[in-house]
Amino acid sequence: MCLVGPDFTPWSTIEKHITVLDYTLPDKKTLEAIAKETAKSGKKEIKITEQLLRALSGLSTSEAENALALSLVETEGFSPDVVYREKIAAVKRGGLLEIVDPDPNGLDAVGGLDNLKEWILQRKKAYSVEAEKFGLPTPKGVLLVGVPGTGKSLSARCIGTALGIPSLKLDVGSLFNSLVGESESRTRETLKLAEAMSPCCLWIDEVDKGLSGSSGSGSNDSGVTRRVFGSILSWMQDRKTPVFVIMTANQVESLPPEFLRKGRFDEVFAIDLPTQEEREKIAAVVIKKNKRNPEKFDLVKIAEATKDFSGAEIDGSVGEAMFAAFEDGKDISTEYIVAAAENIIPLSKTMSEKIDAIRKWADGRARSASKKEKREQSTVKRKIMNSNK
Repeated sequence: MCLVGPDFTPWSTIEKHITVLDYTLPDKKTLEAIAKETAKSGKKEIKITEQLLRALSGLSTSEAENALALSLVETEGFSPDVVYREKIAAVKRGGLLEIVDPDPNGLDAVGGLDNLKEWILQRKKAYSVEAEKFGLPTPKGVLLVGVPGTGKSLSARCIGTALGIPSLKLDVGSLFNSLVGESESRTRETLKLAEAMSPCCLWIDEVDKGLSGSSGSGSNDSGVTRRVFGSILSWMQDRKTPVFVIMTANQVESLPPEFLRKGRFDEVFAIDLPTQEEREKIAAVVIKKNKRNPEKFDLVKIAEATKDFSGAEIDGSVGEAMFAAFEDGKDISTEYIVAAAENIIPLSKTMSEKIDAIRKWADGRARSASKKEKREQSTVKRKIMNSNK
């Protein structure tokens, strides 16, 4: 007797008498053959590009045929964009991963963090055909740690755009299920799905909260969290597919030490409270986001008024200023933003002990995402130039 299906778990009573054969997804040669056969059936002479084969990677035979046929109908050719769109639709149907909408501004949507930006842009060409021929190692990923509201999630959202690959977001909480063994199964399924989308970014936000029980005894959940965490760590170490993992965390000390071992990530970046020049850049980005011209505002004055503010709090100050200006029947100005900032008590004061603990941990343990000396010097020079005017 032969049983065929997408997923099969034999009963414990007959498990020893059954042989399970896993059929892998079609490889590059098979996908090329499928593309040629589809082109022939459509009576078209179409060049099979490397970009198309990468887009098809991770699809089953029938999914690849359907995506190529749809591309023929829509574009009269084979478009990698159409194929990627079909892969995204498959991810949405699964419900385990979320597609991150790309920010058209890329890393320009993030104020400051020059070290992190340079590091990311250095790896932009790592997913090209030339890099593959050169033998360049595939980037593993990055861990972003630091103070809440300083741009970790925003940076994670923009990295995929900067690298030129799609981004997926994994909510760790969605992996857990009350049925025995279901959480582990969902974890394996999710990681396989991420590999099927490769090359891509896999963003796991606030991993310290989602997997906080992984370092404990596991008595509260029978060790489920620890096993899920172990599956993710093993996959991060052993994967061969180009999946760039981005994780963010506020309190890394709650995670076990093996999480930070070399090989899991290429680099660990610490994101601190923004300095003067960074606050100027953040204010400019936020003002532009609100459809105003940053050049009409005194960014230096706004940055000084928001000392010890996080990026999120600067954003909040501009939002409050917008409401106040609208109430007065005027347009937003520097004075409105400064007045709004004066009424906001930043997290660095309300939770100073916890913020200091986070900053203390990151100091010397992670690479700074900012270039502090360069920023401070340029700000001083700008002030001198303004005073001479």
